[in-house]
Parts: sequence; C-alpha cells; structure tokens
Amino acid sequence: MSQTINGALWGIFFHELGHAIIGVNRVPITGREEDVADQFALYFSTHFIESQGTPVVQPTIWLFTQMAKGHDIASADQDTLKRLMSNEHSLDQQRVYNLACWALGANASRGYASAQYVGLPQDRASRCSSEFDTLDRGVRKQFQKYLKIKPQQS
Repeated sequence: MSQTINGALWGIFFHELGHAIIGVNRVPITGREEDVADQFALYFSTHFIESQGTPVVQPTIWLFTQMAKGHDIASADQDTLKRLMSNEHSLDQQRVYNLACWALGANASRGYASAQYVGLPQDRASRCSSEFDTLDRGVRKQFQKYLKIKPQQS
C-alpha cells in the first residue's frame, strides 16, 4: 500500500508541476488547464519515472477511483451536480479513463493493466494510441524547452 500512496503522491506532484510550468512560463494552452496538467503528469511519469521502475500512473488512477466513489453522480442532488459539473477539473471518473487510455497509448504492455483495472471500453481503447500521440506531440512542443533532460523512449 505504501508504494501505491507514494506513486499517487508523485502523480499529484507532477500534475501540480505542470501547473507551475504553465504559470511561470506562460505556456500557451488551449482547453482546460486541469486537463493539460493531467496530460503533463502522465507524459512526465511515463517518460521519466516509470521507465526507471517507479509506478505512478496506476497509483494515480487508483487515487482518482477512490475519489470518484465519493461522488455518485446518479444520486446527486441538483446543487451537488451543478458544483461537480461546473468545476474546473474533469470528473474523477473521467480522469480515471483518460489516464488509463493515455497510459495504454504510451506503452501498450504497461498500460494494459490500467485499462483492464478501470474497464476501459474497447471503442475508447482503440483510439488510445492516437490520443497519446497527440498528447505526446503537444507536450513536447509546449513543455520541452522547460525540461533540461531528454525523455526516455517508452
């Protein structure tokens, strides 16, 4: 369990690092910054950390899965539903599926466990490689000049 908590903390740290790089360097983004920070965290984790043997993505998915259990959309009252839907973050369950998909697209053999864990639907799984390629190009283009080390290939 300590490895899971450690990995989840790294996942959150890299998400916040993404915000810091965007804010300090005025990195141009389109879309929601929270989603871009999730993409940066996944990119950084897969290219720099997981290739060294430290799991980050799966523990982060586990954390968001636990958080999603506290937000039952189907039985939420109108005020709760409005608060969740208007939040700057994607819903926790959406973040779970996004991270699992991007992990699958980054490295099919390592990402398969995440996709299985969350029950990623096949129609989404079939697009994950393409989604990750887009994410990879975008993060490299917008963030690479702020990273002084070269990523390892997935």
